[in-house]
Amino acid sequence: MSHMRKTGRAIILLLILLIAVPFQAFAAGAPSAASDIGGHWAEKELSGWIGKGLLSGYEDGTFQPDRSISRAEFFALVNRSFRFTQEASVSFADLDASHWAVAELKRAKAAGYADGYPDGTIRPDRPISREEAAVVLRSVLKLQEDAAKAGAFQDAAQFADWSKGSIGALAAKGYLSGYEDGTYKPGRSMTRAEMVAVLDRAVADAVPTTVYDAKGTYGPESGTTTIAGNVTISAPGVTLRNTVIEGDLLLAESIGEGDVFLKNVTVKGATTVNGGGARSVHFEDSVLLTVIVNKADGSIRIVAEGSTSVQQFTVQSSALLESRGTSTIADVVLSSLLPSGAQVSMAGQFNSVDVQATSVRVSLTEGAIQQLTVSQGADRSTLQVGTGASVAQLVLNAAASVVGQGSIGQATVNANGSSFERNPGAMTTGEGVQVGVGTAAPSGGGSSDGGSSGDGSSDDDSGFVTGFGGKIVDVSNQPVAGMTIQFRRGLDNKDGDVVATVVTDAEGRYTVDLAPGIYTGELVKEGFITTYLIGVSASNVRNTAEDATAIRVAAANEIRIVLSWGERPRDLDSHLVGPTPTGGVFHTWYSDKVYTVGSVVYDDLDHDDTTSYGPETTTIRHTVDGLYRFYVHNYSGETNMRDSGAHIEVYEGSTTTPAKTYDIPTGTGTERYWTAFEMTIANGSIASFTDINQFYATESAAQGSLGAGMTDATVTSSVYGIDQNVREITVPANVPAESFKAGLSAAPGATLKVYQADGVTPRTDIVADGDKVVVRAADGRTSRTYTVRVSSAPTVTSLTYEPAGPIVLYDTTSPIGIRLLATVGTTVTDVTYQATYASNRPDIADIDPNGVITAVTSGSTVVSAVYGGLTKDIPVIVLLAPSLAVSSSDASTLTASGLVSGAAVGLYDASSDTIVGSPYTAGQDGTATIPAVPAGTYYIIQTYQGFESGRSATVTVN
Repeated sequence: MSHMRKTGRAIILLLILLIAVPFQAFAAGAPSAASDIGGHWAEKELSGWIGKGLLSGYEDGTFQPDRSISRAEFFALVNRSFRFTQEASVSFADLDASHWAVAELKRAKAAGYADGYPDGTIRPDRPISREEAAVVLRSVLKLQEDAAKAGAFQDAAQFADWSKGSIGALAAKGYLSGYEDGTYKPGRSMTRAEMVAVLDRAVADAVPTTVYDAKGTYGPESGTTTIAGNVTISAPGVTLRNTVIEGDLLLAESIGEGDVFLKNVTVKGATTVNGGGARSVHFEDSVLLTVIVNKADGSIRIVAEGSTSVQQFTVQSSALLESRGTSTIADVVLSSLLPSGAQVSMAGQFNSVDVQATSVRVSLTEGAIQQLTVSQGADRSTLQVGTGASVAQLVLNAAASVVGQGSIGQATVNANGSSFERNPGAMTTGEGVQVGVGTAAPSGGGSSDGGSSGDGSSDDDSGFVTGFGGKIVDVSNQPVAGMTIQFRRGLDNKDGDVVATVVTDAEGRYTVDLAPGIYTGELVKEGFITTYLIGVSASNVRNTAEDATAIRVAAANEIRIVLSWGERPRDLDSHLVGPTPTGGVFHTWYSDKVYTVGSVVYDDLDHDDTTSYGPETTTIRHTVDGLYRFYVHNYSGETNMRDSGAHIEVYEGSTTTPAKTYDIPTGTGTERYWTAFEMTIANGSIASFTDINQFYATESAAQGSLGAGMTDATVTSSVYGIDQNVREITVPANVPAESFKAGLSAAPGATLKVYQADGVTPRTDIVADGDKVVVRAADGRTSRTYTVRVSSAPTVTSLTYEPAGPIVLYDTTSPIGIRLLATVGTTVTDVTYQATYASNRPDIADIDPNGVITAVTSGSTVVSAVYGGLTKDIPVIVLLAPSLAVSSSDASTLTASGLVSGAAVGLYDASSDTIVGSPYTAGQDGTATIPAVPAGTYYIIQTYQGFESGRSATVTVN
């Protein structure tokens, strides 16, 4: 499966952000067709964006395409699209310090496109004019000014000198166009529609971006590949390897708390880290020039390992930086954008660290820093040097508190108010500077000096306490209340001293106060299997998403297999193969998680952990006697899977004691599959286990004898012609994709998907010549691709349908499928699955792509079938049993509803089943009033075009 796609970096970011900027003009909500864009000049572009979920309308269903955008809103879009984060001081006369866009205006000023007006104002809430927008867009798109091209507009004489070149440049590219009268109207406000149109046209020329948006390993297994543009990784669980990126790399916020690995990757532009969790972003054997860390929520752990080289880290949010092996991190800059109270923890070898932020906490838990400088103005920070760690040269140009049992070689103190818990090896002070030694007190959020315990934790925290929290849910994502969690210090520490115990609340949430470090939490509750979570406590940053999934014990007749593992490799996957009721073999794994027979789930991967170290659970819900085989895949492909500490527990029935456990054998090797065991089920229960404990290079070998027959990726059809030699499927014209798929059959356990000719984009409308049908066998690896060949459309002379006459439906639970017949010459052909259907009133009766009509409410309508250039209208009547009630204003008057307009409504005496008086006629609103009814019990029946509905419920008139 491929999850790599190309797009324009800056433009696509703009599209995504149009619904993320906190201003009213782009209202939140689910994408839907807006009611006011039909016939608009930008309808095509707007509909496309709305359909893709890039824009949404207002709660009243409108989009308001001609609404203007303010200057501040426009600047925010530009900053976020182009990742402008550097700020410059601003002093605009009309900019209040509390204005929501102050930071955006600082970034716009630093980026050089927002200098304000000559009178010293910026006018942030004023709608941006078309000429102002042109200047900004030309600047950020890096186009050359072209004043000559601006002369094509009738009102070019009205263009300001400062905007003429920009308008011309954008017009020359086709990004901006004028009005029907040939004018540009430079002073008119830029509207939502105009903004969409400009960006839509600019996509083609934007710098290309390769996007990896799904878990997986990308890049060649050997050698290297080069990507000319930028790269965005927007999903957790991505490994990018053996790649040279000529542009920038973005680790997007959507990665959340997940992991990302770069292996032998060179980035020639900037690397921006906006997402990733406390379990880490890994740079292995990679070359990075500039890395910018800016995660909006929580802390992030970044590990440089192997031969990785990073020229500069710019840290703008709390982070844990680790340099392992022979990796080198030259310079670390703790930006002034770091919030007060932020925590940056480091372990390893660093050339220089420059602290530019105020009131932050910097911890060196192990390793050494050659020179650490606290810049002027960066006051009230705490520098913690753990036991065994060292700083060769320390320069304090602002007051700081230096704590911890590590060593300081040479200290130069140029600011009053600094203090040291321990004497430096040597110290030089500026003239008149006072320094306290042995009196260091917490500043910038407390102190916690100490050395490393091998897990990134400090072991002497000087009383400083922070912590973390999270939510515990079950595999159905429901909160688990009353879950006891016992925490032990250290990664994967399952039998050490318990340092804290908490219990989840009614919403499954917990919080724990612990000294900085990494902790293992043991989850215990009756009715659940004991499992574990990993939590990271970072000083002054409380991680609030240290979540976990609790695993309930299996039902009495179920068998559950639980897999867990350690930190590396980061992603192992469970695979179970076994017998089907029909004599075949099923395979449950991450790409095919559920095996069903009819509507009954037999086996499923009910929890697939992609963000931590398990557990993953595979459950046999309905046993089939026979042989089952369980194996584990090193999905991430990194390191030796024998070092993973993988552990398997097999539970039979509702017990918390496993029937069998397996631990991965240790040793060396490069195989990526570990087959743990085979299990024989007889009479619905486990009869025996056969220990395998073998490693294999290929999945077919890991599957053993059960793998035979799982590689069938052929497709057959009783509807369409298939040439298996050239792998072509011949279909008539105008066949909807869903109908086409319904006419194809794949081997048991195989999956079948229809794509456009590129083999990537799913086909959702009419099948076209050159489309691809991709069949993936039950093994999940073997695939076969067929090409669609559309035959010439026949000359259809007539269309008929069965059953004849109007289609009458009497309830909403009994749909009726029509049979559509096309006459070509003297030949009549069933084209039910090749036609296209639509209902004039889907609120009365709807029709699906296969010609099945379902009633919704009483009424009459027409559904149409289109094939071969002809349309057949099919009348449909929905006659549901009507409703009858006594009028609230007159006890002798009855009100009938749920009627077909114009239907005859007969009132019946329920005691004798005889009609009372003459029928009444249903009105346009589907109701009828029956006055002056004598005492008794009654029901009604509606009749329309000779068809009679069922009875209503009875009512009594007193």
